[in-house]
Amino acid sequence: MRAFSPAGDNQRVSHPTKFMPALVLLVFMTPAISTARYIPDQNSPWTYSVTGTESSASIALSHFGYVYLAGNRTLASRDVVLLDYSNLDYGVLIASTIYDPTGKYDGTPTIEFDWHKPSSKAVHDDVWLSFTVSRTGQGGNMYFEKHPTVEQFVVDPFPLEFDSGYSESLSGMSIRSQTDPSIQDPSAVGTVNIGGQDMLEYARLGLMPGDVYGKISATAWDPTGLPVYGRACVRGEDDTTWAIGQTNSGILLLKFNSSHYTDAGGNERPESVAGFPRHHSEALPVQVQSALRDVANNIWVSGSRGGIGAVWKFGSDGTLATGFPVTYSGTGDSVFNGVAMDEDSHAYAVGRDGEDMLLAEINQAGGLVTTTLYDARDLVSGNAIAIGHDRSIWIAATITASPSSTIWAGTESALFRYEYAIDQSPAETEDFVLRAPHGGLLNLATGETMSIIVNPPKAGDIKVTIMTMRGEVVRDFIIQSGGKRAVSASWDGKNSSGETVAAGVYAVRVTGGGVNGLKRAAVIRGKK
Repeated sequence: MRAFSPAGDNQRVSHPTKFMPALVLLVFMTPAISTARYIPDQNSPWTYSVTGTESSASIALSHFGYVYLAGNRTLASRDVVLLDYSNLDYGVLIASTIYDPTGKYDGTPTIEFDWHKPSSKAVHDDVWLSFTVSRTGQGGNMYFEKHPTVEQFVVDPFPLEFDSGYSESLSGMSIRSQTDPSIQDPSAVGTVNIGGQDMLEYARLGLMPGDVYGKISATAWDPTGLPVYGRACVRGEDDTTWAIGQTNSGILLLKFNSSHYTDAGGNERPESVAGFPRHHSEALPVQVQSALRDVANNIWVSGSRGGIGAVWKFGSDGTLATGFPVTYSGTGDSVFNGVAMDEDSHAYAVGRDGEDMLLAEINQAGGLVTTTLYDARDLVSGNAIAIGHDRSIWIAATITASPSSTIWAGTESALFRYEYAIDQSPAETEDFVLRAPHGGLLNLATGETMSIIVNPPKAGDIKVTIMTMRGEVVRDFIIQSGGKRAVSASWDGKNSSGETVAAGVYAVRVTGGGVNGLKRAAVIRGKK
């Protein structure tokens, strides 16, 4: 097992050799002052290797404390591996399942959750797993599994395999509804070869008459006259679905609504939204790896451009946002394999730079805020990323033994975790002080209070925020100030609901009136 050193933004964490916890930290950019950051969980990564051929490709977080990783292992054939970790008891592997439904080659999987509340039943998650099944002498087909969390059985009528009669490979999947139990139809995007031409395939699945799942509609797109490879599928606003493809000269964006029609040949086809497809041209070769939709209905696409990691942001109409793409050159050989969004609408992209795992934070304007490298003698690639309700970052990765390693060989699946935490080294300021009988120490047992005394150089409202070290707001104060005169707020150790807080270390953030600072305060329950 490897371990991380607690380190701040813009960091490089070095791991010299497998199973040796010696670490080196190199700061290679100057971080901006921040009230919060992501720090590595010192117990991660958690690795899984039974045959020495395991890898991770996709990750999903359930609403009830589970982290699912989907990947592969390669023995006589390539199998799909599904790992179930506890999100509450970090790093505990609850179950592992091997999918080898045909005894044939099984392609790289994608995984997603759908949670819903059937009438008169408790809320629960469903796990959707999709991948490609190839058969000797013929092309691959789309393959889908569905089962509830925890239980390892498969829900009827799954597993399902869809054979179009052509060679298919599935790359992405999304679930149509997160709330309506009657609508649990996934959409899938992949590549289909028709007449020797690679085309993007988009298929929508759902319940057919007799409560049997099948293809509601499907279509293949080649609007550029060049090969198009289906790479990602994202649910849009108002029951629309985005299909993102990769061409030899750029990114293809398609957008479908929930309707479908019957073509002249009697085939059901999804109905395209007006103005689509749209093709974004690039002068350099493009590789598309993943995509997501943010709360403003922008589409974020991660991958590479000219061999270096890149992230694009497109508006709901398919136009490229100003300031994008964001690129990371590093060693000159990098890629962003996955992208996720936190509640502050900052994107986090994970991938690799050379032989190191790369994690980057990107703001809405296209600014590369921070970059973090996990540096090891082994080869580490971050392949997928998810952000939990507690704002922690989870990364599915693959670790490959260095060719020079004498300790181990092969590959292993790895799960990394980053914690959201208040900056442990906040900028000190003389614009405000914490005053209690023992300075910055508040003893709840004696009924003490702590004064936050602010000396604002300018007029304006002063906001005082008490937070946990994970960034959770405990209590807010607003103080009116005319500037150049001390004002204060008094904290009695209670939260906004009037409940006494737990003992521990808290952060006091003061903003406004020309003040922008952060200090730490300790709360204890000592003797009276």
